[in-house]
Amino acid sequence: MDLYKYFSDIRNILLTNENLWRHEVLNEYPTSLEMYDQEFVKEIRNLNSDDKYRLDAFHDESVLKKGKLKDLIIQLQKLSNGIPKQRQIQEDFPRFAFVKVNKKKKHELQSLCPYIGLLNKDKKYLKAIDVGGGVGHLSRFLAHYYQIEAFCIDMDSSLQNTGENRIDKYSLPPNAKNVNFRLEKFPSKSSKYILDNQSLVLGLHSCGNLSNHLLKSAVLNQAKTVINFGCCYLKMDAKKDFPISKFAKDGDPINLCKYSLTLATRSHASMTRTQFENKKQVKFYRYGLHLFLYYKMKRSDFVSIGDAKTREYYLPFSQYVKSKLIENEIECPLKAEEIDAFYKSTYIQNKLEDMFCANIIRWQFGRCLELAILLDRAIYLSENGRNVEIKEFFNPDLSPRNIGIVSHLL
Repeated sequence: MDLYKYFSDIRNILLTNENLWRHEVLNEYPTSLEMYDQEFVKEIRNLNSDDKYRLDAFHDESVLKKGKLKDLIIQLQKLSNGIPKQRQIQEDFPRFAFVKVNKKKKHELQSLCPYIGLLNKDKKYLKAIDVGGGVGHLSRFLAHYYQIEAFCIDMDSSLQNTGENRIDKYSLPPNAKNVNFRLEKFPSKSSKYILDNQSLVLGLHSCGNLSNHLLKSAVLNQAKTVINFGCCYLKMDAKKDFPISKFAKDGDPINLCKYSLTLATRSHASMTRTQFENKKQVKFYRYGLHLFLYYKMKRSDFVSIGDAKTREYYLPFSQYVKSKLIENEIECPLKAEEIDAFYKSTYIQNKLEDMFCANIIRWQFGRCLELAILLDRAIYLSENGRNVEIKEFFNPDLSPRNIGIVSHLL
């Protein structure tokens, strides 16, 4: 795979359509909504509910008529699906190995550990450094079933205590190696001490810029192999943490912000029909509240209202509005009947539908935004003289952040 060309292709489609993904539809109303091609919005509006769900949940462009919007979605899908899938290696583990391991984590361990075991036959790692390892499931599997001494680094003592207690509870397999729990921030002086050219460095869903720290430490200390899965991009600093590669810095910049980082974080997650309907209900109430503030309360600035419990979005609209305004210390002179009448008016319902359809269009860019971040990281490793691969390891229905960067010391 040509990482540089792949990144360039993604950068091109993102820059060409920046007005469609950079900001939330809500936050700069009405300017944000006006940025969308109204023919695009109209086409989504004309879809029935089933087809809207198919487009939003599965990026199924077949529901669209031939034209510019369909061509755009096809381009996005082609780029989004350009990552090769790692062949799954089946391996049997004892049933007790998965006690109190949730379905998602079990799938990740079953998919990743046999792959690492195959690498270990060639690389012969002396140690595995599991950054942000929590209770140490990955460290435990590598130490106990692949005989790689593991260091589980995390800042949460309660998680580490749980992991240590688990290891003490069950008998060890023959030839098992140690799992060393280290309560510390990464990187630190002690973590740098154990990170060397005999190390396998792992970040299974490293939140925010922890991935950057992990990759840079691997380069600095010449780790034999680094495997990293990004996560929680919304915790990154859009100005400081992207891009990190010289190639991306030297080209036209992709100007990420907190809203686009949030979109990248939530991309590629599966969604049932019920979840889609719940999402629509939440969006309509949240959008409706801000339209109420804009048109009735004359608040042209964006007011951050905050989330509500799911059941609150199914109360009468006026009750939802009043509770959120009280919570944010905003006085409301209107009666409940007036608030409900505002929400049910044809004008507002049309606006809400337009905003929801614009959000469906925006959602199509999430995976490409995530790939821009991951490819930038992969290119950084390549620029520093390392062999790099990027692959899909997990079923996205179980683990949406399923793309791993694998890099070996040359």
